[in-house]
Amino acid sequence: MQRRTLDVVRCPTCLAGSLVPVEAVSDRTVSFGPVHCVGCHARFPVAEGVVDLGAPPAPKAGLGKLVQAPWLARGWERYLRQPFNSALALAAAPLTGAAAAVKGLRPGQQERELIAVLAALAKPVDGPIVDLGCGSGQLLAALSREHKDRWLVGVDSAASMLDEAVGTMREYALTADFLRAAVPPLPFLDRSLAGVVALGLLSFIRDPVVLFAELARTIKPRGLLVLDTIAWHRKAPQTRAGLTAHPVDAVATGLTEHGFIRVESQALGGIQLFTAERP
Repeated sequence: MQRRTLDVVRCPTCLAGSLVPVEAVSDRTVSFGPVHCVGCHARFPVAEGVVDLGAPPAPKAGLGKLVQAPWLARGWERYLRQPFNSALALAAAPLTGAAAAVKGLRPGQQERELIAVLAALAKPVDGPIVDLGCGSGQLLAALSREHKDRWLVGVDSAASMLDEAVGTMREYALTADFLRAAVPPLPFLDRSLAGVVALGLLSFIRDPVVLFAELARTIKPRGLLVLDTIAWHRKAPQTRAGLTAHPVDAVATGLTEHGFIRVESQALGGIQLFTAERP
């Protein structure tokens, strides 16, 4: 964990001060903790460079429980996320809309989404880019390969996913910082982030308004937002999986109502990808 990342982390206890190492260290990175809040002095452990801000227990059922499993973390991003999203989109589509959903089952849909995300984040930014729900770190690895000097931070509530993400970055000699935290709220200070990416997260959020408000709070002026949602057509499939459906129009409206500008979206098979900017 880079010291500069600790400077933009908001304490989840007092919702104020940034974090600093408990012991005085001269290094620019902190691999093991604890760290504490400069305001309320609450302490948080650090292991293998991951700051653990705490997260609620995993859900007892549904996909929320499943993603906490170590065996799933090892293969979710590389092998399982695309077929899962595509199958849900296909199951949710009425007969008249099945053709669009079937496109999501074709090889390359996930690659097209990655290309679109990299394009949206292509312009230089000053500050951290945060991957919310970073999973096993595949997107962070791609971002780091494109721009090795980028300041990248991954956030996830699943310790098993973060373990895999740390290993992914080390395997390819890439750099990113990691926080374990449940969102929302976002564990960052006001107007501290240059960009946020949230792929596959929205379906786990019951009230997107809370997330949109936190995104508006933490992204700095001219900062970027990229998020996606499954293009649901009816609620039954996602309900059985323990997820929440968010209509595409409601997502666009919600972002606009929270002050985002240049809100644009594109369909990528069964996924709707949104990009937006803070004024």
